[in-house]
Amino acid sequence: MTESISTQYPLVQTEREYIFGLQSGKCAICVARLATDLDHNHKTGAVRGGLCHGCNVLIGRKCERIELLKAALAATKDPVMAFRYRRAIAYLEVFGADPRETPWEKKAREATQQEAVAA
Repeated sequence: MTESISTQYPLVQTEREYIFGLQSGKCAICVARLATDLDHNHKTGAVRGGLCHGCNVLIGRKCERIELLKAALAATKDPVMAFRYRRAIAYLEVFGADPRETPWEKKAREATQQEAVAA
């Protein structure tokens, strides 16, 4: 079972309010919705800022990989999504990406490891 961010990186309420207050309560990526999630670097635990749930999921689904966000930007025809992808790329460039292994990379790595064990 995964713990929530508030359990893993507890902040006192005033710190959370301060972070969201710096952003006027708005998401650091889309600036259209209220910030509800604290985005953090998975390696260091450092909080990067407040995001709406949709933008937090957006960068999470792309494994915080700028090249995957750029590919999605190139492929989309939706101007709203293009805006969000551009802002997400800039956000990760400024605050630091924490690239993670994609599901297909993990599968390839595990297959290679199994082949090595079998040999």
